[in-house]
Amino acid sequence: MISCNTSIQVPAPTIKAVNSTTATDRQKVVFQPLLFKWNGNSWVLAKYGQVLEGTATDAASPSTWFDYNLGYVMGSGQQSFSASGGYYKVAIKYWWLNANGGTSGYDYQWASNYTSQIGAVTSYCSY
Repeated sequence: MISCNTSIQVPAPTIKAVNSTTATDRQKVVFQPLLFKWNGNSWVLAKYGQVLEGTATDAASPSTWFDYNLGYVMGSGQQSFSASGGYYKVAIKYWWLNANGGTSGYDYQWASNYTSQIGAVTSYCSY
């Protein structure tokens, strides 16, 4: 049996603060990458990435990200998933926090800017 393992690298997405005033707006933004695997019929959630937060402005995404629960500095926010055998896709769950720390909105989007060791956006690895 031949094993095939790959590392899927997911950079932090670009998330900006809501532009609600004429001044520079700042807002806490949060994201979590999700790894989906094709089961032959549909995409199913295979792995959760780490939930990271940062402070964005209405002109720029955070350059430094922090662990959402523990506050540790996580640098650029790039995350890795290990995968073997099959087709994979990444989605990003992202949301914005209001002034009270509550969620002011969230959404999911299929990621388009990630890479694997085999160079494919939708990674495939066979047994």
